[in-house]
Amino acid sequence: MIISPGNVVIPTIDRLTMDVKHGASRYNNYGCRCVVCTAGNAERMVKVRQKLKTKRVPEHGYSGYTNYTCRCDVCTQANSDYQKSYREQKVNANTR
Repeated sequence: MIISPGNVVIPTIDRLTMDVKHGASRYNNYGCRCVVCTAGNAERMVKVRQKLKTKRVPEHGYSGYTNYTCRCDVCTQANSDYQKSYREQKVNANTR
C-alpha cells in the first residue's frame, strides 16, 4: 500500500508473488520489466509496427509520425512541435 502526497491510499500489487506467466501481457498489464517480459513486449511491438506500416495514415500529425512512421512535412512538423512543448514542460517543472 502506498500513501500519496494527498494522503490517498493507493493499493499496490505484489508483483513478485503473482502467479502469472511472464511475457508481453505481463509487461503491459502488471508493469513487470524482467528480461522475459521486456523481450516479449519488444517482439509484440515489432509485429504491431509492421502491421501499422501497411496501413494508410488516417490523419497526418503527431500520431502519424509516431504510430505510422510517416515523415511527410505535416507529420514531421507536428512531432517537432510536440517535442518542443514537452521539453519546455520539463524545464518548467524542474524550475519550480
